[in-house]
Order: sequence, then structure tokens, then C-alpha cells
Amino acid sequence: MEKRYSAIIVGAGPAGCSAAVTLARMGYDILVLDRARFPRDKTCGDGLGAGTLTLLDRLGMMPALKALRPWRIDGIFLSAPDGKKVLAPIPRVSGYRNYGYVLPRKALDFMLWEQIQQYDNVETLEGCQVTDLIREGDTIQGVEARTGSETRKFHSHFIIAADGCHSIIARSLGLLNQDKRHHAFAVRAYFDGVEDLSSIIEIHYEETILPGYGWIFPTGENSANVGVGIMNRIADQKDIKKLFDLFLSKNRFARKKLSHATMREGSLKGWPLANGSFPGKRGQGNVLLAGDAGSFIDPMSGEGIYYALKSGELAASTVHCGLAEMTRHKTVAEIYEQLWRQKFLWHDFRPAYLLQNLLTKKAIINYAIRRAKASPANAKTLAGAISHIYPKGRLLWNL
Repeated sequence: MEKRYSAIIVGAGPAGCSAAVTLARMGYDILVLDRARFPRDKTCGDGLGAGTLTLLDRLGMMPALKALRPWRIDGIFLSAPDGKKVLAPIPRVSGYRNYGYVLPRKALDFMLWEQIQQYDNVETLEGCQVTDLIREGDTIQGVEARTGSETRKFHSHFIIAADGCHSIIARSLGLLNQDKRHHAFAVRAYFDGVEDLSSIIEIHYEETILPGYGWIFPTGENSANVGVGIMNRIADQKDIKKLFDLFLSKNRFARKKLSHATMREGSLKGWPLANGSFPGKRGQGNVLLAGDAGSFIDPMSGEGIYYALKSGELAASTVHCGLAEMTRHKTVAEIYEQLWRQKFLWHDFRPAYLLQNLLTKKAIINYAIRRAKASPANAKTLAGAISHIYPKGRLLWNL
């Protein structure tokens, strides 16, 4: 008789691996499928905030993370269009580290992939492209996937879709976020020979690229992830490469740091961001969406690793409720909808969507950074919200 898993997780990025570890620790048999072969590159800003480290610690992943020697971050440097700048230290708050890390996603995701394989009740299969859901009446019974030239079927009680912003599963269920108002786009490249790097990440609201913003995240003593992000509802993503070039040539901080640097060949890549402000549902019946597949991305900063890890954990907890027959009058998807909204919606996503709009306006950015510079408490609030220590709503009080 063909094996029926407790859950199939499609996608082995942070969301999928978080869900896999959470369910494995509960004793369930899990199958994790990923279309890529590890290690593989993933386009990202590579920042791991203090809140993200707390989640990785809870998953038991901190020893493996530290073994990779990620670049430590103690604060955030922000510059305004009028030239004002502030250095915001990451605050010390109970339950959180007062620092973060920067680690390229290729290394982070490979570490996560290796970690989930340490559980005897987790099976993994890479190079496996999920092509469709297996339906029997109104119920999803599993997934159909292609490995090389072979088509296979895998059955399970529940499915967690963590297969990215172009999720085949979300599209199949009619849940994919295709609303331009809740999308952003970013481009990044790695540079070597970068000067004057420290334990600080930089975010620059450069006037020539507004409503976009640029960043410089150190990945080593003389290497950095450099990029530009923009909201699709405000500007067309086709202009992103032009904005990236403008950031490098016009921003005085970028010009100084990159004056003798070279872009790593093949590292300039763009990617879409499906923002958490999207009002759609994140599940249907026994199928739940996590990470980018469920639009779990910060609308203000475009950061998604924290929400991927947390949504994977929430999806796993919801599956546990279903497997333990605790659903009663609610479907599993309804329980999940309540959970993620309770954790994210008013805590982060709604305030961040409002802030996203405000932070495209030069006068407001200038004002906010002046206030942060004038008040150490405001500066710490700024860094704490970006680092997932404080809710985004606190930033509104700084404006």
C-alpha cells in the first residue's frame, strides 16, 4: 500500500523547513519536496533580524547558523533625501538578541536543508517539480510531481505550500496574489572590494530613485549585498535596473563604498515580492500557504525570512490541530486564517502598508529620520521595528 504522509511540504526554503522541523518534533511523518537541487541561489537582501534569530533558535538552528560565521549586525544606518542620517542601534529587549546577521541565502537555505534531514521522520526529495494537486471530490489528497522524466504521485492528509511567489499550488487553488497594489520588486548584486564596512546595514532613501530605496548589507569584511526595491503600485518594475544604476552613481554613501568595488559576475538578479497586505486567504481546506506563496512579506521593507519562518511554524501548528482532530466546526484553513491574522495583520502588515505609502514622500522621510536622529528612543524604535522586535505600528508614533 502506498504511503500516506501526515503532511507534504512543497518548497524547502525557510517557510518549508520551519514547518518540517515543527511537525517532525511532534512525531509526524513528513515529505519535503523542492524543485531545485541544493545548494542553490535565492535572490534576497540576506538580512536576519533579531526576531528572525529568535525563531531560528526555537528551531534549534542557531549552532549550525553560527558555524557559517554570518556577518554580525549591531545597528541600522539610514539616510534621507535631504542628506540627514541616523545610526539606529538594535535595542536590547528581553527575549531577543540586540543584534542580527547577514548571510547569503544560498548558505542559509543549504543549512536549513541539511538540518531537516537530521530527523528520521522527514523524507526529502530535491529536483522534484510539483505540477498539480491530486483531487478526489472536494478533497485534496496529495500532489503530482515530476522528477526528471518520471511523474509520481504522493499522498498526504495535509499540504503546506511553501513554493514561492509563483506558487503552483496557490495558483491551482485560485489563491495566488496577483494584485499589483500588493506587490513590490527588487534587484540585488554582490560586490567585492567594498570599503568602510562595519557591523551596520545601510538603507538609503536616495532622492534620485524615489519612490525606490537602496541598501548596502555587508556579507564580509569587504563584500556586500547591494540592492534597490520599489513598490509596484507606485512605479513600474521595468525601471528597476535604471534605479539600481542611479543608486550606485548618485548616492554619496554608495559611491564612496563602491568606488573600488567590482560586481560579482552573474549576481545581479531581480525578484518579485508578494506583500503581506494582500487581503486574500492563505489556505483552502487541508492546504495551507506559507512564506512567499502566502504573501508573507513585510510591505514596508520587503523582508520575508522572518515571516517565512513564522508562517511555516503557524502552518505546522495548524496541521497538528487537524491531525489531532481538534478542528471541530472549523476547517483547518479557517484556523490558519485566524492564526496568521492574529500574529501579523494588525501587528505588522496593515501599519507597514500605510508606512509603505508614506515612505515614498520625500518630506515625510526627511521628517522621520530627523526625529529619529533627535531622539535615541525613536532611533531604537526604528531599528527594533525593522528587526522584528517591535510591531510596525510603533513607527507611526514616530511620524
